[in-house]
Amino acid sequence: MLFWISVGVALLMAVLLFRLFFSGLPDFMESFFRLNVCTLKLAIWAAVAIGMGIGSYYILPRHIPQLARQGDAKETAATEAKSKPIVAKARSNSVATAPPLAATSRGVKLGDTVQISATNPAVALRSALITSLDDTQLTVRATSGSYTILWKDLTVLRPAVATVKTNR
Repeated sequence: MLFWISVGVALLMAVLLFRLFFSGLPDFMESFFRLNVCTLKLAIWAAVAIGMGIGSYYILPRHIPQLARQGDAKETAATEAKSKPIVAKARSNSVATAPPLAATSRGVKLGDTVQISATNPAVALRSALITSLDDTQLTVRATSGSYTILWKDLTVLRPAVATVKTNR
């Protein structure tokens, strides 16, 4: 719908500017066949009409929101499909293994809620759930997404402090 409105605006502008630029159909036809000022008028006439059509395609949705909804629904569905975070699942081993040394030295284990800060990827989270641990990396899940972080890239990793509300 927006495309056809923009084409209509371009055609309307072309018709309105026709009388301004050309005295009649013979003057218009002359601009095609002779290289003179009329050819420049033809180029300007066409550029303004096409520019109005393209401009209306991008500007009308700002002023008439009903025109923007059709395109937004398709774009939103496409971006939501691309932007969904990848959620890591905790590994379940049938054989019990000891937690990695890096995790035990920091006092955290699988399933803990932690405060974490890292350089690669650059994250700082107040509340993240540890979903997997191994000797080289850990994976945490927060409301903003899931992050896999190498142990060497961690700057802060400590258990999250549980706040207790008291009534006074």
